[in-house]
Amino acid sequence: MGYALPPPSDPSLFLLLGLTDHLEQREADVRDLEELRRCVETFRPEVVFHLAAQSLVLESYRDPVATLATNVMGTVNVLEAVRSSPEVLACVVVTSDKCYETDGSGRPHREGDPMGGIDPYSASKGCAEIVTAAYTRSLLKDHQCRVVSVRAGNVIGGGDWSTDRLVPDIVRSVTTGSEIVLRRPDAVRPWQHVLEPIAGYLTLAEQLTSNPALEGGWNFGRERQDRSVGLPRDPNPCARQREGACETRLEPPLGRPRGDRPHGEVVSRAVRGRSKRLCPRGIGPRRIRGRDCFARR
Repeated sequence: MGYALPPPSDPSLFLLLGLTDHLEQREADVRDLEELRRCVETFRPEVVFHLAAQSLVLESYRDPVATLATNVMGTVNVLEAVRSSPEVLACVVVTSDKCYETDGSGRPHREGDPMGGIDPYSASKGCAEIVTAAYTRSLLKDHQCRVVSVRAGNVIGGGDWSTDRLVPDIVRSVTTGSEIVLRRPDAVRPWQHVLEPIAGYLTLAEQLTSNPALEGGWNFGRERQDRSVGLPRDPNPCARQREGACETRLEPPLGRPRGDRPHGEVVSRAVRGRSKRLCPRGIGPRRIRGRDCFARR
C-alpha cells in the first residue's frame, strides 16, 4: 500500500507505470497524524518504508516552514502510527547523507558523526535522525517493531522529473534547446544509481525483524572516493551535435562569495560504512517506489 500526496511532477513515473492498477493507494499528507494512523490501522502492515519528504535543498530556502513540518513532524507522525500498531515489525526511515554536521575537513562521514545542517533541508534531515533515534531508544524500546534510519545521497536514475536536480535539469535543457544553468559547477559528487541504495534498504528491512542488532543509522553511498566525479566546465560536447544546441550558464559565477548563495558542500563524501558488512559484495538492482510504502506478507 502507498500513502502519499498526488504526484508532484508531470510526467510522473508512478502514473506512467500504471501503478494505481497494481497497489492500493491513499492520497494524504504525512503531516496528518490521524489520517496516517487510520491508514496503518486499516491496512495493518508488517513493514513500513518512510520516504515521504520535501527533498529539495533550494525549496527548503523558499519554504523552510513546510520543509521542517514535513521532514521532522512527518517522521514523528510515521513513528507514532507505527507505535500504535501491534502488527508492524520493521520500519525503515529514509533521511539523507545531508543529515551530518559539516566540519569542513573533507573527511568521509561515518554513522556515528554528529547530526547537523546549515541549510533548512539538511537541518530537517538531522532532526529527523534525532527523532528516529529517540523513538528507537525510548518510546519503541519495548515494542516489537525494529527501526533503522538509512542515509543516501547524490542519487541519479530514471523517473526523476524534479526541479533543481542536476541531471534532470540538463536533460530538460538539451531536449528543449534551452540554456543549461549550473548552480554548483565546482561541486564533486560520488554518484550512485537509485537502484543501489534501494536494494540496500530492502535487504536491511528483510533482515531487520530477525536481527535487532541492525537497528540504528546506516550510510548507503560510494566507498571509494576516486569514483566521485565533478562536472566538466563545458557539459555540452554531446549536446552540440544536436540541432539548436543549448548554451551553458554558471549560476552563481565561480568567483561569487559562498555567502551569497545557498549553502552546499563542494565535495560530498558520505560512504557506505555499516552497509559494507550488510552487502559485502555490493548491492544489485531491485525496484521499489520512492514514497511511503507499507508492506504486508
